[in-house]
Amino acid sequence: MTSITLPRSKTASGTAYYEVGQGEVLLLVHGVGLCLDVWAPQIDRFAASYRVIVVDMPGHGQSLELNVADNIHDYVSWLAEFIKEIGCGPVNLCGHSMGAMITMGLALSEPQLVSRAALLCAVYRRPQSAHKAVQARAAIIAEGINDIEAPLARWFDPHGSIAERQAMADCREWLTAVSITGYSSAYSAFANGDAAFASHLHQACCPMLFLTGEQDLNSTAAMAEMMGAQVPNSLVAVIRAQKHMVPLVDPSSVNQHMAAWLAMPLL
Repeated sequence: MTSITLPRSKTASGTAYYEVGQGEVLLLVHGVGLCLDVWAPQIDRFAASYRVIVVDMPGHGQSLELNVADNIHDYVSWLAEFIKEIGCGPVNLCGHSMGAMITMGLALSEPQLVSRAALLCAVYRRPQSAHKAVQARAAIIAEGINDIEAPLARWFDPHGSIAERQAMADCREWLTAVSITGYSSAYSAFANGDAAFASHLHQACCPMLFLTGEQDLNSTAAMAEMMGAQVPNSLVAVIRAQKHMVPLVDPSSVNQHMAAWLAMPLL
């Protein structure tokens, strides 16, 4: 059984999105290679209380690719324009993986658009060995090679629970379907973008959540703790025995921490 594909609307500029519910806006941005359908467990949890908007990154799902996508700043600018185009700001902004990198960038560069920011499984100041590894993966993808099994091996335990195996099957489907050019552009920005906003994180002026899985070897618990130490008005959560796709594999734990973040008073 594969995941259900959510119906999309599309902006005039070609960004596909899905929205449901009423109230404060909760805007969710997925990671590289995936699509907005990955947020189904969070939609189910929060749509009764929030206007939940989930968006396909450029070149992913049903969104058009960017005309220029050289670095993470291009994706931050894209998200800012999306928020302005549909008139939904300021938003409670939550991103996973590359979506978290975009979330950090927008919260720091256009704070008037972001009420609260949640960074799930975010990278922060990669060590040199990790930087070289992600650069190597970006080079392989740039050659048109979509090695689906490599990320799946990092993200999941193939002998895990039924829910984890279903999540792995869904991610395999999404990684197979993604445009290789859109994937390559985004992955290059992701590979080179972890230091783009890192030195400015202490300037964050909104409540923030930094969450990751205990067994996420790339978006580590130490990274989450270092980010949290930079932002006094923040929560840090490390989900025991989970890897990179913890929002999909253990949504009950993630949603509990997101609810606490959404309840944080605004400054």
